[in-house]
Amino acid sequence: MVDLQAQTSWDHDSTAILTRMWNEGYSCALIAAEVKRSRAAVIGKAYRLNLSRETAPLHHRPLRPVSKPLPRNVSLAPPKPEPEPEPELPSDPVAFLDLEDHHCRAVVIERGRDGLPLCCGARRLEGCSWCREHRRKFHVKWIDYKRKEAAHG
Repeated sequence: MVDLQAQTSWDHDSTAILTRMWNEGYSCALIAAEVKRSRAAVIGKAYRLNLSRETAPLHHRPLRPVSKPLPRNVSLAPPKPEPEPEPELPSDPVAFLDLEDHHCRAVVIERGRDGLPLCCGARRLEGCSWCREHRRKFHVKWIDYKRKEAAHG
């Protein structure tokens, strides 16, 4: 990385180098490295000097050598960790305040000893608050909903 000093004015030599390299088609990054300024400073000075790039060929930094492509069966992603074993699920409903992330949130008719509602407690589906059985009971497809709404008008 180039060590840039806080220079506030352009001297004649830097302006001459900028103009020459600009007209030869060098990139702003290469010009900036040569005159020890930021790329933005080079662009701003070129704009103020009304320099144009219409006909000049561009010279860029040399490209890095291309590495050999990886075989198709090699993945760059880190290996996926083994899934954690699923916790033992209760066979009975779970108190509302004792719910964990994996429990179904469907409220059952029964009440706990403390009077609070109980939830199903079975393993919930990924991306859903309910287990498979309760999702089947509660979920209404949007198309079916619209048909019923249109029929009852």
